[in-house]
Amino acid sequence: MKLDLQNPFIFYGVLLFTALVEMYGFYVSKHSTFLYGVIAFVFVGLMHSVLFVTKGMVHTHALYNIITIILVTGLGIYDMEKVSQTKLIGIGFAILSIVFIEYEDLKKIMY
Repeated sequence: MKLDLQNPFIFYGVLLFTALVEMYGFYVSKHSTFLYGVIAFVFVGLMHSVLFVTKGMVHTHALYNIITIILVTGLGIYDMEKVSQTKLIGIGFAILSIVFIEYEDLKKIMY
């Protein structure tokens, strides 16, 4: 089975899944077995290479970093860490930056 990573839904699904696996790696490295974290990070590295080939390194890496920041913040909040209002405003701007980075793909999806 071959995935059509040019399809925005599939690309973003794989990107989100990869980011979630990375979050799992962070979480288990902090709370559980270090080995599970290493396995998760190896998978993330392999998926980065696949995603970079699809849309380019700059585009994908910018998106991935923003999504990872949002997910790590959510994980920190779940883990009872304090997040200031200023940091939450910064997260809002990060979400807005995704809209600007992905404007062309969003137009394809919406129209």
